[in-house]
Amino acid sequence: MYVQKLNEENITMIFLYVDDLLVTRNNQSEIEKFNYTMQCEFEMTDLGRLSYFLGLEFKTSNACIVIH
Repeated sequence: MYVQKLNEENITMIFLYVDDLLVTRNNQSEIEKFNYTMQCEFEMTDLGRLSYFLGLEFKTSNACIVIH
């Protein structure tokens, strides 16, 4: 797990397990910039919003994230 906190409005969290990468940030345009940079350097596929990671199912709503 890697966490970068530049200030209260700019936080990035990256979770890496073998060849699975989960990136979250509180700014969507910054996530897109990160993905572009990574795709230029590595062979990578963006699977969109999180639904499954490491055998866990994630469901999101406006109020919360539920993990099964």
